[in-house]
Amino acid sequence: MSNESFTENSRKIALEYLIRVSSGEIDSALELVDENAKVWFPDKGDMNREELRDILKYAKSCFVDRISLVPYGITAEDERVAVEVKGDAALKSGAVYDNRYHFLFIVKNGLIVDLREYLDTIPAQKAFWS
Repeated sequence: MSNESFTENSRKIALEYLIRVSSGEIDSALELVDENAKVWFPDKGDMNREELRDILKYAKSCFVDRISLVPYGITAEDERVAVEVKGDAALKSGAVYDNRYHFLFIVKNGLIVDLREYLDTIPAQKAFWS
């Protein structure tokens, strides 16, 4: 596989993960994440795939319907994919969640092996943990 094909495949896997999360398909999204993947999340630090599942399912339970995750910037090279994302959702509390994210994905052998999610923690704290 050429570097260009490898990069495009990594890009597709990263974007498919975001599409599945945005659609509320948490288990399906995690099928794209290696069982031994390293995951990093603000205020939580290093986690494994099952801990990520718990956080995503908890967040999903707070939404009226689902979160809209819209990529607006993508940079990909070989196995590394960086994606800037705008996210918003109506919350069951009546509030509106609005945030910006930066995801870094490392993809190997067709699976995400390293996932880092960066976001503004203040809107997240207000929406999910207050």
